[in-house]
Amino acid sequence: MVNVATGAETRLTDHPANDLNAFWSPDGTKIVFQSDRDGFWQIYELNVATLEVWRLSDGLGDDHEPQYSHDGTKIAFSTANGSVWVMNVDGSNKKKVATGNGSYSLGDWQRKAPLVLRKAVHAFGPLRIVKPEAEVFGPGRLRLSGKFVKATIRVLKSSGTVTVPLKRSLKKVIARKGVARLTVRARFEPVGGLPGTVKRRFTLRPGS
Repeated sequence: MVNVATGAETRLTDHPANDLNAFWSPDGTKIVFQSDRDGFWQIYELNVATLEVWRLSDGLGDDHEPQYSHDGTKIAFSTANGSVWVMNVDGSNKKKVATGNGSYSLGDWQRKAPLVLRKAVHAFGPLRIVKPEAEVFGPGRLRLSGKFVKATIRVLKSSGTVTVPLKRSLKKVIARKGVARLTVRARFEPVGGLPGTVKRRFTLRPGS
């Protein structure tokens, strides 16, 4: 760590292993980073005041590029095969949000897109289909658009999951063809933060 005013350097970790990809928490009290000190590349968090370090990931494979969400409640990271995961800042509730084939790499989540689009199974009239969900981080306004979706939703919580509302005409398409393909565009405008936009294609079928 370097004091930008004085140029003084402070060493934060003192371990013979490799420590890489440090990322500050939004409140400036912690740093998340990757290290191979336990064999695999794993995600660790450091308390800047006490220099205490603890591991957040499970130790079962290589995890890389940790980053805090813009509100500091979650951490995103990638795995060796390029999949992207999100977990709570204490390492709990790990969820895969993108299945990789070696092509995914985390960008600047904190500055660009405080939301995730994913699939989930929900009731849709008499059918149960796999349909889109939007996970947002921070209160704000969520705008959704596409062939079968158009909505503006006000999000009041600091984080949460919003089921993407789909037009009733989609049910007829699925009932007739057994499948429907659509592209969902989501733009989230967080209170006090920069907006983020995500576009994802979905193939929807009746669920089990």
